[in-house]
Amino acid sequence: AEMKLYSKSDTIVLKQHYEKKLLELEHEKKHLQ
Repeated sequence: AEMKLYSKSDTIVLKQHYEKKLLELEHEKKHLQ
């Protein structure tokens, strides 16, 4: 049960990190144009 809870929160952290990276990439693209 603890492992399941950990992996769920870990997935949320990864998702947030991924979305942050995407936003940074979009920002760089706009800056380059």
